[in-house]
Amino acid sequence: MPTLSEVRDAVLNALKLSMPVQGLRKEDFYKKEDHGIKSVYDCLTFYARSKSSDGFKVMELKLWPLDANNECFEVAITITHGMDVDDAEYGYEGPEKGNRWFLGAVLESIIPELRDANVRYLVAVPWAKAPDRRARLTTLWRSCGFVEEGPPVILAPEVAKDYPKDRTLTMNLGDHEEIRAGRIFWKKLLAKDYPWPDHP
Repeated sequence: MPTLSEVRDAVLNALKLSMPVQGLRKEDFYKKEDHGIKSVYDCLTFYARSKSSDGFKVMELKLWPLDANNECFEVAITITHGMDVDDAEYGYEGPEKGNRWFLGAVLESIIPELRDANVRYLVAVPWAKAPDRRARLTTLWRSCGFVEEGPPVILAPEVAKDYPKDRTLTMNLGDHEEIRAGRIFWKKLLAKDYPWPDHP
């Protein structure tokens, strides 16, 4: 019986061999170099599913490894109510988006575990089509403890260049002040009387 790690490695290795080859074919077909495949990588994805009859996935957490030693991960979190996370693109803002309790619980539970597992950095890239929405998401991530601008120094230059300084926030899991500031905010979220962000 294969382990999840063995399945992951088998699929990742296969895709790393096959996709660049087809990318070269696409480049040749369109006569454009940027139509090829730059890289193939996997991520860890976690879901929380509602008990309701529709069985919506109401929390999605993705962690992408950014370095060979698995010491740095990009993190993305989508939280909804009344709709499936698959139907909510990053940066979506609407009445079905967000839950303070769920966000607080995700951060409060995973940050200490990742730190204890010797992960050194988490990278967040707030994204939305509307600039004002992106600004609010940036403020939210900063409140969560992601305060350093730009990618961490441990990333290889070819990886770091994909993370522009003005749109990238980093949490240093070895920095107790960043963790403490984030923990204060997570606990505030969990202490709210109502889960919805737009509730007074």
